[in-house]
Amino acid sequence: MMKMKVARNEGTYDIAYAKRAMLVVVILPLLVMYTEAMLTPALPTIQKEFGVNRSAYP
Repeated sequence: MMKMKVARNEGTYDIAYAKRAMLVVVILPLLVMYTEAMLTPALPTIQKEFGVNRSAYP
């Protein structure tokens, strides 16, 4: 595992951990956008299946 010296607090910086954290930070928003992209076209079908009338809710 590659460690890098940090000048501020004289500790070590784990670059592998930083890469894993960055991967999570990048993938989560992509998953949210993917879910929204699949849900939005399905909303009219969901509305019909549950018998929800949009005009009933101002």
